[in-house]
Amino acid sequence: MAERHRRRHKAHLDQHIKDANGDYHYIGEWYIVSGGWRALIPFCIWALIAAAAVIEAGCVHFMGLRNTWYVILPYALTVSMVFLLLLNGYRLVSGGGKLKTFDWEKVSERIVPITGFLIAFDLLTCVLGLVFLLKHGSEHYIAFFALLVLAALSAYFAGRAFRKQAWEKTA
Repeated sequence: MAERHRRRHKAHLDQHIKDANGDYHYIGEWYIVSGGWRALIPFCIWALIAAAAVIEAGCVHFMGLRNTWYVILPYALTVSMVFLLLLNGYRLVSGGGKLKTFDWEKVSERIVPITGFLIAFDLLTCVLGLVFLLKHGSEHYIAFFALLVLAALSAYFAGRAFRKQAWEKTA
């Protein structure tokens, strides 16, 4: 059982060969984005706006983020989704619009669900933040909610920009 898992987990290593100098070279297929690396710019901009909005929302002095578990937990999940979005976005752009097959398969199947979860956790944080305000007073924290909505919209547009990209498989 462990041997089968190891073979499946390291199957991408079969796409590398060792030359006479002892260096490894990739012999598998590549995915190249149509339009070059500049086609990735809209995705990068929207992902960075989403990340900046989530981080800035955490800097707003909202009491629900200081002492209320039901606001803190969805916000922590939002931050983790932003981290995953940035990590997979980095993997996407690190090749300059050219990715190895195993990298493309990992990134392409993760980005859209991550943006969906980011939107869901953003909106859940907003709803539970409103619940906090209704329970503990009606202080005005418009910046907190506006930044979370901005992050949700940016995540939506990042996912949309990613889906619009055309990737071609080459040898």
